[in-house]
Amino acid sequence: MLRSFGTGVPIWTVQEVGMLYAWANGRGPWATFADHPWALILLVLYHLQVTGTGAVVGHFGFDKIEVGNQAAFGSHAYAHYLHHKYFEVNYSDSLVPFDRWFGTWHDGRKNGEALMAARYQRKKARASAGR
Repeated sequence: MLRSFGTGVPIWTVQEVGMLYAWANGRGPWATFADHPWALILLVLYHLQVTGTGAVVGHFGFDKIEVGNQAAFGSHAYAHYLHHKYFEVNYSDSLVPFDRWFGTWHDGRKNGEALMAARYQRKKARASAGR
């Protein structure tokens, strides 16, 4: 909660104020329903689909989605499941390898468990040293 209110709210507030300022001063893009009805309808429907079903792919917990008997494609859902299980791993998806770069990657194997345990020990030691 602290992280959400401490970083998320201020960042999105600045973005919102910036867009409202641009619109109020005629500098931002603006589309009215009278001018572009189909564009706005397709935009409302796109956003409903993304917000309504977008989280499903990241939360079903499987590594691959099977299509027929012989075909499958990968997903980031298993890594995201591990993020929910351990919380301090797999912050980003696999498209950008931030977790590998910053040492927070966990692939579900025993080696990942050992690396996570070592990170916890280092974090605990730093916290104890600061007391």
